[in-house]
Amino acid sequence: MPQYAPKLVNIVFLGNFNPQILTPQFLNEKGIIPSNESPFREILSNKEKPFTEFTSTPVIVLLRYGNIIVVVEQNRYQISDNSENATFTNSPIAKITKNYFSILEHTPIMLGGFNINGQILFNNKDEFSNFEDQFIRNRVEFQKKLKANNLELEPAFRFPYEEGTIKLQFTKLKENPLAYNVAFNYEFPNDELKKFLSKLDATHLIHAKFNELTGDLLKNG
Repeated sequence: MPQYAPKLVNIVFLGNFNPQILTPQFLNEKGIIPSNESPFREILSNKEKPFTEFTSTPVIVLLRYGNIIVVVEQNRYQISDNSENATFTNSPIAKITKNYFSILEHTPIMLGGFNINGQILFNNKDEFSNFEDQFIRNRVEFQKKLKANNLELEPAFRFPYEEGTIKLQFTKLKENPLAYNVAFNYEFPNDELKKFLSKLDATHLIHAKFNELTGDLLKNG
């Protein structure tokens, strides 16, 4: 059966932000980051440089702790975790985000998004073809209509879900003919901040939905 290899989970908020608020001191002193958990515990033990990377300009600030990266621009907040096997279940990024905006509760936020990226690796050409064939049953006839040979598919789906929208997209890897990049995005509007931030407590359910969707597609392929 095809295997899924996780690469990244991240959270993106769009709105009106002050990048200069994001500093190592602010995150640590306000208890926004889980200082007793890895990788923060090890990084914060270095008093001279209690971060992996910190870049600050008037319009963008980047702060990195190991594989966890926070970027704040004037119209975008983004936190990513590209640790090996990172998921919304085992990553602290949702908790950090909720802590951050619970303190900055008057920040105008318009839109939120939870994103999952990884790769689907097929064991052989038959597995790969079976996966594609569920999206286009009569490839030969479709190629004739398009007057195209060696038709390649990059399926994408979009549908309403839980007061927002899910988008799931598969993109072929040029360097591996038996693999797809898979990108999952759950996007939702901000109607009321408390309700908006409560979605951060349910990121594990979003990851479960991703597993359900990809699992069904791989199983039926």
